[in-house]
Amino acid sequence: MRTQSVPLINRQYLDSMGHGLANAIKDYPGGGVRLQNGKGKDADIAFGPKRRAVGERGSGNETRYTVVAEIAISETETKLKRDVDFWLNPLSGNANLVITIKANRQIPNIKINTWQRVNERAHCTQTVSVTKTMGGSVNVTGPLRILFDALFDRASSVPAERDVFLSRAHLQSIAEDIWEDQGI
Repeated sequence: MRTQSVPLINRQYLDSMGHGLANAIKDYPGGGVRLQNGKGKDADIAFGPKRRAVGERGSGNETRYTVVAEIAISETETKLKRDVDFWLNPLSGNANLVITIKANRQIPNIKINTWQRVNERAHCTQTVSVTKTMGGSVNVTGPLRILFDALFDRASSVPAERDVFLSRAHLQSIAEDIWEDQGI
């Protein structure tokens, strides 16, 4: 799967919030984290703010990913959950939010989950499904919400700075790109 072809966050939407937010995020396609023991993980898609909070500058967290997306086609749910645990663990990935996109290989069915650390454990905070019926119509169960503070690693400072919502139409477009890559 060509993960660079999955346009997860719409920069035009971020532009609509003003304050240059579309330019305040850095994409890390295929970015990775390596631990001191040499083990690590590469993200399918990762994002983080270009400018860090004062406390994080010079602390080694300048390129810490705040939001990571993992796309799974052939991987099991168990493997995907291990990836989530890695990214949310403060001693390894230390991400604020993980988005998992699990696509079925045989039928046009995609499950998208968001995960956050709650009481030191990975907790699924949202689930959206995208399916195509036998008649060809696409059903999307809802928009996907990416919390502003999780993405930018800070609280919003003006009312225009708000959570990012990936619309049903945007999620359908992502699903159709994945299905096209899969040939289903």
